Amino acid sequence: MTARNVAMLSILFAIIGLVMSGSRLSSAQVSLLSFAQQSPSLQTAEGQVTQIDAQNNFLQIQTSAGQEMQFAFNDRTEVVTSAQLEVGTTVRISYIVLEGTMVAVRIEEA
Repeated sequence: MTARNVAMLSILFAIIGLVMSGSRLSSAQVSLLSFAQQSPSLQTAEGQVTQIDAQNNFLQIQTSAGQEMQFAFNDRTEVVTSAQLEVGTTVRISYIVLEGTMVAVRIEEA
């Protein structure tokens, strides 16, 4: 992942956090939102966690259709679960695709 993509991802996470919190956006934030809208779109996937690699910041799920999907995550990924995320938990992941890598923005228990 390039430095430009990391910067774009940081901006996107900040904007998504503001929008999800219901905060009013300033004109600067509206400008950033316009920039982010040109970035990859937010997608979702749901499935059962089959692998968690916390050391390398990757999570893998298997969808109900049997498709294996792997996601990168970081300290800005919002995780919403009733307990610690573990193999076997069914999750819904909101993500973007950057340079071919699915990057989790939010992971929640389904």
